[in-house]
Amino acid sequence: SLTVVPFKTAGQGFSVAPLYMDFLIKFDAETLTGYGLRFIRTTKYHDAVDCYFVKYENGKVSRVSEPVSTSAFRPACDITLEVKGNRLIAHAKTQEDHPRSSDGNVVAEMNMDADLTPSSLGGFGIEYAGGATVLIKNIRVEWEK
Repeated sequence: SLTVVPFKTAGQGFSVAPLYMDFLIKFDAETLTGYGLRFIRTTKYHDAVDCYFVKYENGKVSRVSEPVSTSAFRPACDITLEVKGNRLIAHAKTQEDHPRSSDGNVVAEMNMDADLTPSSLGGFGIEYAGGATVLIKNIRVEWEK
């Protein structure tokens, strides 16, 4: 779990589309293999980002879930990413009192889950290709065998 504080305060996250930030889990930094939760700026909305799960295989990245458009990626945003059994589970919520969006297809609080291929990998990381600054305010990583 972590709290991030994007410099872009309207919820668009990053300077221009398609800049992004991946929060990596069950990841091996040597082989660049594992999973991630991607927050990506798109051209769909000026006040929201898309989130989806990605799979890294030897440095090649592919999307493994449908995107969810959210306005949660604004100062400050609490993100939880976890693996339970064979499921990836993610949650993101802004600390802002009145989360908002200009479009009804954008959720203020993001909840996602998807299947994953079991592995013994246990690493965590962040892949940043976002342009605009994002402060990592708090971070907590737990690994249980």
